[in-house]
Amino acid sequence: MMPERKKCLLRLPLSDSQPAWFHASPRGDGELRLRRIPLDFRGPFRDMTPEAIDQEHPGWKQYTLREVGELINLPVSSFPVDEPTSWLLVAERMEKRIQQQPTKIIPVTTLRRFYGWLRDRPIKVEKEFLHASLAEHFLRHPGKLVDLFVTSCAEFQPYDNRNEGFVEGRDAERFLATERAGTDPLVKQFQAQSVVVVVSPAGEIRLGYVDREVGTRRSSKNTGPWLFADGRPATESGAGGMDLLLVAHELGREPCPVVGEIKVQRDETPFFALIQVLTYAAELCTLHQIARLRRSYPAFSALLDKPGVELVLLFSELPLDYVPIRATTQALVAELYRSQPRFGKLVRRVVFLDGSLRPGRLECTCLGVHSAP
Repeated sequence: MMPERKKCLLRLPLSDSQPAWFHASPRGDGELRLRRIPLDFRGPFRDMTPEAIDQEHPGWKQYTLREVGELINLPVSSFPVDEPTSWLLVAERMEKRIQQQPTKIIPVTTLRRFYGWLRDRPIKVEKEFLHASLAEHFLRHPGKLVDLFVTSCAEFQPYDNRNEGFVEGRDAERFLATERAGTDPLVKQFQAQSVVVVVSPAGEIRLGYVDREVGTRRSSKNTGPWLFADGRPATESGAGGMDLLLVAHELGREPCPVVGEIKVQRDETPFFALIQVLTYAAELCTLHQIARLRRSYPAFSALLDKPGVELVLLFSELPLDYVPIRATTQALVAELYRSQPRFGKLVRRVVFLDGSLRPGRLECTCLGVHSAP
């Protein structure tokens, strides 16, 4: 393979082992006209055939102007050829880019994009109406939601950051000492109790506290550099995250990671909470993430290489007008298990809870438990 005859940049290793950058333009006689950067268009140039370039400079690299523009985020194709300062900047950026570690990609799943759309909906759209309508739509067409989930699981499979924890440098005592409303009091009590036991028609459910505000996509520069698949820098990859990471460990069942989401009063609707936990679950139930869980938390040291999670949706002081949306959401989850076997293979169980703070304890009432037949 030899350089192509097209306008481009060439990176050629010279005799002193130091690479040099050349602006190359095709000639009518089958040659490329090479001008070394920094450019001097009144100075010397050299016309070479692709064969001669390959012979004299083994290890050459060719970059089309389009490729250069994408790599360094500059409109290189529009740069005038007689501006040496611009091309010097291009060459410097290209060399720096090449010397960097290869960028690692954090997938942006289909479900994550849907969740973002719901979260950032136009303010004029009433969320209660939108969420109720979507819950009813998916209840009629459950396969569509399962397609979103299964596709998202597959999209997140390539992500591998197993050598870095989900959370770093957390001050648990400081969190417990803060006075904040919202979900924090329930999270603190969950943490203080260590294990919350819920009585359900299907038997006793034991949920052990593992961590809080766990970002499934957290990827720092220590293991990077990282970029989201849509081109955004990964500086906020650890922001937000699931309210609770729990472990389910009833007798006779192997430990299983549980994605927990808490909604207090009018925070968000039950349907929105379901989309949240499904988004995090799709980014957690891959083999790479299972290995990461085992490495990060003693509670998951015996976790098997078998993708699967459980989901817990905990509501506190749910408004009366949200109750119908919760009922539709629960009917939707039941339908997912009834008519979509793919769902039950990845999500072992979904639990709906009502939570109330009592002196020194969190009291949870089971609103419903759904699992595969």
